[in-house]
Amino acid sequence: IGDTLTDAANPAPEPLPGYKEAKPVVFSSIYPMATDDYPELVKALDKLVLNDAALTFEKDSSAAL
Repeated sequence: IGDTLTDAANPAPEPLPGYKEAKPVVFSSIYPMATDDYPELVKALDKLVLNDAALTFEKDSSAAL
């Protein structure tokens, strides 16, 4: 598991040998305290994904909350 760093002007044609997609092992549901803050939460998670390639998330909603 790892990243292949490359130059934008001369990109690597494929990832280095041994690269594997990260497999999620922790699952969690998080919701903001106020429903109006949901877009801000999604925006913050989008930014976090830029710094951590192993992080994945799916948008979800719950009528109970």
